[in-house]
Amino acid sequence: MYVVFGTVSLLCVLSLLDAFYLPRVRTDIPVTLPQPAPLISVIIPARNEEHTIGKCLHSLLNQDYPDFEVIVVDDRSTDRTAAIVSEFAAHDERVRLVTGKSLSREWLGKSHALHQGVLAARGSWFLFVDADTWHHPRSLSCSIYHCLSHEVDMLSLYPHFICRGFWEKVIQPAVGRSILFAAPIACVNSRRKIFRIFYMAIGQFILIRRSVYEATGGHAAIRKLVTEDVELAKLVKRSGYTIHFLYGIELLHTHMYERFSEIWRGWSRSFYPGMGNNLAMATLDNLLLFIFGTLPYLNVPVTGILLILGVRSPDVWTLFKLGLWQWIIVFATTYIVRLRLNEYPTYFFTCPLGGIMVQWIAVHSLYSYAFKKRILWKGRDLNS
Repeated sequence: MYVVFGTVSLLCVLSLLDAFYLPRVRTDIPVTLPQPAPLISVIIPARNEEHTIGKCLHSLLNQDYPDFEVIVVDDRSTDRTAAIVSEFAAHDERVRLVTGKSLSREWLGKSHALHQGVLAARGSWFLFVDADTWHHPRSLSCSIYHCLSHEVDMLSLYPHFICRGFWEKVIQPAVGRSILFAAPIACVNSRRKIFRIFYMAIGQFILIRRSVYEATGGHAAIRKLVTEDVELAKLVKRSGYTIHFLYGIELLHTHMYERFSEIWRGWSRSFYPGMGNNLAMATLDNLLLFIFGTLPYLNVPVTGILLILGVRSPDVWTLFKLGLWQWIIVFATTYIVRLRLNEYPTYFFTCPLGGIMVQWIAVHSLYSYAFKKRILWKGRDLNS
């Protein structure tokens, strides 16, 4: 238990350091771009996104960057997605609509859509964004400036998650913390060979050099993998190129899910693939998640019940006191981090519930993939 307490305390310290010294793409600095600025091809895969695609396109067309195109791949939508994009394209020549082709068994949907967008792109840089995002007017200029000035081949941004319902505010920040603990930003961004085992990307925003994308095989090389964003980062990092994974909470906003069922399905489809599609590794990761992400929250209620029942041995008292201190540290850290990252700090007290929910989502993901249960996403069974 002392090892758990020490590890959790260390993770809290690292979270605080991360929050106070945000490794981020800044919007408040002057940007100097080469002349001419490189053409950026913004590629958006869209399947039944009639409620979000308009806001996304509007934010992109208001960018201050001088040279970019927006390619929307309509992935066989059954709603008004294509019609909305066509309206934008009719009024702005920077927007193009690509009608997605039928999906073959060799591909998964999103990678297939992105690949089709790449085939239509003219830019020397590709920016992959999701239809449920919207962007600061300096998003493109600040991001490409960061890549050029730091000689970065691929940049992915951690977004500001817009949460409206109770379960969103409980689970989304907890998932975010688990992602950042699994892939520490300093390790992901390091150029040292020893750190090539650390990689991370979030599909809402991936900016990559065309030459690097083509040299590594791009989405064609990861066509059957569910977490195409993380797999692309892995491909690029292990090929010896430089990736940066940074906070983009000022530049990038997203509202991913609304209902609890969407949150459950959405993250369940990602956890097991994010653990390498490896049963042994996923089992180990679930065990570690339980030890360091769930067990600390169970210590106080369990030992408290034992004390109430009259079991008052020195060991039980010690565990109870240790658990109380741990709760104080975790709650305080959660509040400060959520405040710094604008992640609904008044919900800091729900961190035990968030941790337990992340644990169950991870277990459900492992179970579903390992036993080939149906995992539906965008109307497709990912295990078929």
